[in-house]
Order: sequence, then structure tokens, then C-alpha cells
Amino acid sequence: MSKRFALLLAGILATGFSLDAAAENSASDRTMASIYYGRGADTNGYGLQGLWRWPCECAWLTQHGLEPLIGVNVAYWDGQQPDNPYPHLWDFGAHGYLRYFWHPNTSFDPMVEVGLGIHALTEQHLNTNRDFGTWFQFGSRIGAGFAFNTPRRVEVVAFIEHISNAKLAQPNDGITFRGIEIRVAFP
Repeated sequence: MSKRFALLLAGILATGFSLDAAAENSASDRTMASIYYGRGADTNGYGLQGLWRWPCECAWLTQHGLEPLIGVNVAYWDGQQPDNPYPHLWDFGAHGYLRYFWHPNTSFDPMVEVGLGIHALTEQHLNTNRDFGTWFQFGSRIGAGFAFNTPRRVEVVAFIEHISNAKLAQPNDGITFRGIEIRVAFP
């Protein structure tokens, strides 16, 4: 982990723990900011994401304990292959998430989530052997983690995310990241 990434992580965590835990709004009404790191296909991905609760009050989702979120992200992908003609690119994305918490409004709450979204890449190539076929990509993500610091002010999520063009263009090499994300809710 680079020094800059570690400092950014420490800053976000310090901000999250210093916020007043007795704020009036519930955690599901807050904006969250996150940093994440993922690794896949000889590539390190470093990202920032903002998350907001979907503004609908959907009875079916509430009845089943599902919480919808909207997320936007920016990520830097750093290719790690030697003699690399395409060493890096930027990824700009937006996702819709559905999350399920087992023990809402407790100080430690396990959760799972799924997400679907779109991505815009600044390059169509990465490393010596990865050709995405087009700058426009789709993303799918699954994650599991936990929220703590009542009411759910800090979340840690392990995830797997696949990004590819869904056969809109050839080649369609795509990439799959396995990573970790740390989120902090702001009042």
C-alpha cells in the first residue's frame, strides 16, 4: 500500500470517528464517502466513491430489509506488467446498489450488497494484453462486510467487481478486481 493511500485512509477514518455519533439523522439518510483498493489482472485499482441513499420510499424494498444506494466513483488503474505500453488509465463510474443489513441500528451490523453500473475509461488498453474494446463499460459488484459505530457511521466492505463491455465490441477482455472499501457516513 502506498504512503499516499495510507494517509488518505487514515484521514477518512479519523474524520469518521470524530463525527458526533448522536446525530439526529439515521445512517441511511447520510452521504457516505469511501476509498477503496482492488487488485486484478496485474493491475492495482485505487478509487474514491460517494454514496447516497436512493430517494424513493419503496414499500417492497423496505418490507424485505433492502436499502438502495447510488454511488459515483473515480479510480486510477495502475498496470503492473514490465515493459508496459499502457501502464495506467482512469475510470469514472456510477452504480446502483442494493444492501441488506442483518441487525439494523446496532453498533455492529453484518451486511451484503450487489451493484450494477456503468463506467467510462480514459483508455481502451491496459498492460500489454488487456484490450477493453471500447471506452464504455458495464460493472457488476458483490460485496460483504459490516457497519459499526452506531448508527452505522463506518463500513468495511470486501468486494469482487467485474468490468467489461458486455460484448458491445471486440475484443472484450474485461477485468475483475478483488478489493476492500472503507466508507464513512457524514451527518
